[in-house]
This record gives sequence, structure tokens and C-alpha cells, in this order.
Amino acid sequence: MVDYVTGSCQSSCVRRDGILAVTLRYKENTMATVKWCVIVNPQAGSVDDVAALQESLGRLDSFELKETRGPKDGTRLAKRAIEEGITHLAAAGGDGTLNEVLNGAVGCLDSVTIAVLPLGTGNDFARSVGMPADHNEAIEILAAGQTRHVDVLRLRNRDLSRLFLNTSAGGFITKAGQKLTTELKDWLGSVAFFVAAAQSLPEMEEYQLRVKFDQDEFQEFGAYNLVVANGRTMGGGIPIAPAAKLDDGLMDIVIVPAIPLPKLAVVIPQILVGMHPGGGDVIMRQARRMVVTSQPNFHLNVDGEVIGEAPALFDVMEKALRVVVNPDAEEAFV
Repeated sequence: MVDYVTGSCQSSCVRRDGILAVTLRYKENTMATVKWCVIVNPQAGSVDDVAALQESLGRLDSFELKETRGPKDGTRLAKRAIEEGITHLAAAGGDGTLNEVLNGAVGCLDSVTIAVLPLGTGNDFARSVGMPADHNEAIEILAAGQTRHVDVLRLRNRDLSRLFLNTSAGGFITKAGQKLTTELKDWLGSVAFFVAAAQSLPEMEEYQLRVKFDQDEFQEFGAYNLVVANGRTMGGGIPIAPAAKLDDGLMDIVIVPAIPLPKLAVVIPQILVGMHPGGGDVIMRQARRMVVTSQPNFHLNVDGEVIGEAPALFDVMEKALRVVVNPDAEEAFV
């Protein structure tokens, strides 16, 4: 564990169980209460030097710094921190790291505060809450401690239940995401998603969706893609749901129908710049609850990670979580 306290102190540093353990103690050898558990993904796009990040985090009153080593480590470390009585969790990485930390807080969302330090390549939820890409500026906002309550979205299928803060998608976008390798992200950064999408075009296929919004009857769509959004952007800044609000109790659903390729060639650039208001070729809806089935079946991702298949149920946990925000991020809220 990493316990940081303020005041005149001495430090020691060891590594155990995959965790960078740094302990700072007052010279009189008393230990202050740790406020923040910062869970860092050292493989995230802009994490070049964990030690430099650790030094910048010294602006916080007290913290512990834990490194992930593999899949689901963020969830495991978040659960452990909560069990140890820490109620403030910061995910230092990308959207995937944030999602793992969020799911480590299942069952106690109402008693924790979560922040994101955007060190990944996508950083889409961080955009919505106004956290800057510069980690020093982001830590200043973290230290200031302004929070808002946001909605948490939940995906459930026959195999699992998963919470998310930003987006879930199925269809073509999921296929593109499967080609989005760590090497490609390291090489191209936020442009990597567009390259992966281009590589996936030959595999694009039509899905027959049956979708039920809230208490409506099931509707059928031939579609290439489905996105369920809480935040406004995905894929490193694509404004997929430009009017989405994080605290309105609603998910924003975007369906790209199976339209002829000439029309699709017009729609895709509109989506890339956020000019797809719905009512035309792009179907946009809002709902508190949605059920979706698909033929052929498609994989669903959550914040970029493929986790399962349709059929699936999505619902909104309204204002279920307190998150740290930039005071200037008013547009993302009602």
C-alpha cells in the first residue's frame, strides 16, 4: 500500500504483490489517514514515468498509489482499498482503467468518490467531466475536490452484469475495437481508432436488431452499429452523443441503420463531427431502460472492452455516483 501524508516526513519504497508501495511518515512516526487510493495503469498511453506521477500526486493531502499488472487488477485493487476504509478512488489511465475501478466499487457506489486522471489514449469520460490531458492540471482539479453526482449505466446479459460511465457498443464499432491493439494505440495514439475502423470495413455486416425502449413495444431495425452512451464521446473524441448529459437519468442510444453505402459515406463524416441530430439516417433515442437482441448475434463492449453478447438489458442508475469534475464542465450536466 502507498500511504502519503502531509507535513515534515520521511519515506520508504518497496514493491510487493505488484503494488508500488511508498510510505511517508511524520518524523514523530505517526501515520495520517489515507484519503485517496490512486490506481495507475502503467501501460496506459501517456504513463511514461510512474515516479514522476507519484511526485505530482504529492499535492494531495494523503494518498496511496497502486499499479495494475493485468486485466481486472483495477477492480481487485479498488475492492481492496474500499475494504481498508478508503472512500476516494482515482483511476490513472484510460477509460478501461476507470471502468475497472468503477466495477470494484459495486455495492457501495453511494459511499465512494471516483476521479479520473486521463493517461490513456481515449480518455472519453474525462472529456465529459473536463479533466485535462496534462496530469499536473488534472491533479490540481483532483486536489480542489469539486464533485457532481452522475448516472451510472448497467449492462446485463445471461452471463454478467457490468457498470459503465461512458459508452457500450455493438456491431461494427466492436469489430473495430478488437483490432485496436496496444501496439496500434502506442504508435498512433487517438488516431488508432480510425485506423482500426478502416481495417474493419471489409467485415462490416448488417444486424437485425429488436429493441425495446422503456415500456414501448419492440421495434426492429436493420443496423450496422448500436451505441449506448452516458458520456458524449467515444473512440478518442468522436462526438457520438453530442447532447448527452451525465445526470439526466437517461441513456442516449445511437443506431446506425443498414443504409446504402453512398448514404453511409455521408453519415459517417457527420458522426465524426457530431452533426447527426437524428430523425434522418441516424436513429437517436433516449431511455431509462432498453432491451436489445440481434441476429446474427453481436459482441458488446463496455468502455472499449468486449465483455459479452446480446441479448442484453441496459438500465440507468440515476445520479448513483459522486465524481470529481472540472468546475468548467457545466455543458455535460443538466
